[in-house]
Amino acid sequence: MDLVKVTRPVLVVSHQDDECDLTPASDIKRLASRFTSSPKVEAEVFAGGDTPKSDPCEALSAHGFLGIEDKVVERIAAFIKSN
Repeated sequence: MDLVKVTRPVLVVSHQDDECDLTPASDIKRLASRFTSSPKVEAEVFAGGDTPKSDPCEALSAHGFLGIEDKVVERIAAFIKSN
């Protein structure tokens, strides 16, 4: 996806323990920096949650924010409401 074409506010979220090769938390700042046409870009790394119950790239793990879903959804909703 050509992220430079995104012209809306962006919130990038990740989990510090996400073991999926495609979404490492260490890439969050680099990913956020690619939204150069966005008027506002925020990045937040979450921590904690429950012990994984699925493979690393599936929802029942840190990749899906297992155990902290409410916290992450609240943050996303607050971002949407404020923008």
